[in-house]
Amino acid sequence: MTSININKFAEALKDPKDSYACKQDKVHSLISKCIDIFTKNDQRLIIFIDELDRCKPSFAVKLLEQIKHYFLIENVTFVISTNIEELSKTICKFYGINFKGNKYLTRFFDLSLRLSKIDSNTYYSSLASHNQSYIFENYKRDVINFFNMSMRSIGRYVINNELIDYSKFKNDFYVWDSATSGICSNIEWLIISFIIGLRTTNKELEYSLIHGNELKIFTEFVLSSETFWGIFRFDNKQNKMKELCDIDKEKRFGDCKEKIIKVIYDKCFVNQINENEGLNEAGEFWHEIKNQINKSLYL
Repeated sequence: MTSININKFAEALKDPKDSYACKQDKVHSLISKCIDIFTKNDQRLIIFIDELDRCKPSFAVKLLEQIKHYFLIENVTFVISTNIEELSKTICKFYGINFKGNKYLTRFFDLSLRLSKIDSNTYYSSLASHNQSYIFENYKRDVINFFNMSMRSIGRYVINNELIDYSKFKNDFYVWDSATSGICSNIEWLIISFIIGLRTTNKELEYSLIHGNELKIFTEFVLSSETFWGIFRFDNKQNKMKELCDIDKEKRFGDCKEKIIKVIYDKCFVNQINENEGLNEAGEFWHEIKNQINKSLYL
């Protein structure tokens, strides 16, 4: 294929003697030359422009106005991937709030195709390594759904989870019964997956949460987590959870959810545990969870 020296062309554009119109002619001349090369033998040149809605309003408008000169060339197709609603708002920021951005954009797009909304669980499954407990994977899906993560956010969430050293999840389960050890693991997985979700979507909220100032969003998430409440299908785990949270065993478990969440949050992020004091079973339980969270997330 014949090559074009872009550097020489760029230097030519710097000539101070050239008028704006002259420079524009040079640009169009180069582009026309490129198109001729790429469309030899009836080949089609497809030019992709991605995320135009994320550009500065002045740049987005200028780009659209420039490329429209090439729309009628037979073997050239432009494919613009964009959030059309956001691009319309971008146009309005340039021309004024009362400007009809959507109508303006119809000048440029002959055919518009809308992509269907992704299934977040399917997309997550295509990225995740699947080398963790299926229950922990379910907690991560709960987080993705709670934050209604975009594809980009799901990708970052997967990467942030890969940075966690899961080999540090080593509880002294031999000192507890199966109900206690199971609850312990699930609270750790619940909290760690949620903190990583905040780290992915809103670092300020993450900082606020671990310093004891975000009970509200923590409560909303835990209440929405089917995975967490699913472990309390049996009476023995319900009674153990009420015991660990110092809740009257006679109370109906479904009525204790917000109280349980507040105890979890306070024990992990608000209250200080004095290791020098003697700890009962509940004290050791919360101390173990707090240590595991700190070690896993380097808080």
